[in-house]
Parts: sequence; C-alpha cells; structure tokens
Amino acid sequence: MLPVCVSKGAIDESTPRCDVLLSQDHSLFIDGVLIPVRHLVNGSSIRFDESALTAETLEYFHVEIETHEVIYAGGLPVESYLYSGGMVGWDNFDDYLQQYGEHPIMSPLAPIHSYEGGFDELRGLLRLAASRVVDVRDPIQIAHDRLKERASLRAA
Repeated sequence: MLPVCVSKGAIDESTPRCDVLLSQDHSLFIDGVLIPVRHLVNGSSIRFDESALTAETLEYFHVEIETHEVIYAGGLPVESYLYSGGMVGWDNFDDYLQQYGEHPIMSPLAPIHSYEGGFDELRGLLRLAASRVVDVRDPIQIAHDRLKERASLRAA
C-alpha cells in the first residue's frame, strides 16, 4: 500500500507547511467533510509516493484519542484514528489490547465521502459527465477538481 504525498502548499498557500505522507485510506478534512486522500490524488501536488516501492517495510502511525477529531499534520487538517468496528490489522494489536482493552466504536466527526467499489466509481463518472450540463459533482469531485486546478496553476 503506497503512501500518498500531499505536497507543501497543495491545499492553499500555507497548507500543508511541508510534504505530508499519509496512508491511502487516511482522510483529509476539506469543506466540512472527510475525504480519503486516495480520491484526491492528481499526480502532481497529491501523488502516490513511489519511492516507498524500494523500502523493505512501511510503518504507519495512528493517532488515537477518545473521540474522532481533526488534528493537524504540518498544518494539514487530517482525521485522528477512527475505529468503526471489525478487525484491526496492526502488527502490535495484541500489545494494544493488553494495555488498553477493546476499542470502543467511534462516530465520525463529519460525513465521510468515499468511493467503495465499482458501482460508486461508475456513479461518480456519470455525475462528472452530467456536470458538463448541470453541476452535480459530489464533494470528492469538487475538492479533487479544485486541488488539481491549483496544482496546474502552480506548475505554470
């Protein structure tokens, strides 16, 4: 699972303050909603970090607090760890259980907008096509388009 790099200034002139690496499922808090960063990849200011392909291991750190919150990584508004039930694939999960016990189920701090599978992606493409006539883009597409336009302007 390649990390995603959100480049310095990808969101606005000062956000983030430095390049930030996130797991693909980690959400950014944009326009009052949570969007997994993988949906915002534009190949320029937000891109897969292919340098990780040469690494023997990848290590991700989750920041868990009592409730699901917005925290800042280099000034970038991201989500804290959200446990919504099910299996946790951490290498140190047994140690976690011994120290803290079972995870309580958490409620997300804001609506999560994500494409989960082929039908969701197809529906998104149909919205995009229809938006040439009337804007029916979803929050993911609106944020993606705005950030892609910003990256294009910065590259020019």
